[in-house]
Amino acid sequence: MISKKQFYRLSLFWSILMGCLAFEWLIFIFIGMAVDFAEFGYYHGGLIILITAIIPHIVIWILGMIVLLILYLVEI
Repeated sequence: MISKKQFYRLSLFWSILMGCLAFEWLIFIFIGMAVDFAEFGYYHGGLIILITAIIPHIVIWILGMIVLLILYLVEI
């Protein structure tokens, strides 16, 4: 069992981690987008960015929220 204080610290850590991933994702988009579009064209470059950056970021965020929800419900 985790305490409420530990849960809030974990939530804060997860929020900071997601912020860092979002910042990394923005850098990847602005720098990598030009390379992908130049090399693969508009359509395939966009698909590469979607598959390698956007979808994994959303999946990781959702999984983290599920874990935090489970921890919160176990605490209650």
